[in-house]
Amino acid sequence: MTTQTTPDTPTTAVLDPHKRLLIRNQLLLILHSKTCHSQLCPKANCSTVKTVLQHMKSCTAANSCPVAHCLSTRQISSHWHNCVRTDTTCEVCSPLKERYIE
Repeated sequence: MTTQTTPDTPTTAVLDPHKRLLIRNQLLLILHSKTCHSQLCPKANCSTVKTVLQHMKSCTAANSCPVAHCLSTRQISSHWHNCVRTDTTCEVCSPLKERYIE
């Protein structure tokens, strides 16, 4: 089975169900962390993602950034904001679009 990557799909080909789940879980954590105001959030890795999101505001390294999770968070966030699929064809974000309407 092959897939085509288009500008509105994540650069990671999401055929592997395990990889798809990892990306979706990271997206869920990103969405949570963007709106979480708790200094002591009990959600695993929330504070780490908050730090990465803060870093990304001033990061100019783009694809060569050495900061852990910067690139993957940037790619997943970009996909979330730019995905134009309104049906259920996006394996990454379609299942989340109903819950997290921007």
